[in-house]
Amino acid sequence: MFNQTFQLEAILALYRIRSTNFP
Repeated sequence: MFNQTFQLEAILALYRIRSTNFP
């Protein structure tokens, strides 16, 4: 089972990557 904290961090990381790809 994945911890909610890990999921939140993963989502934030993906969001940051998307922001970098689409400024």
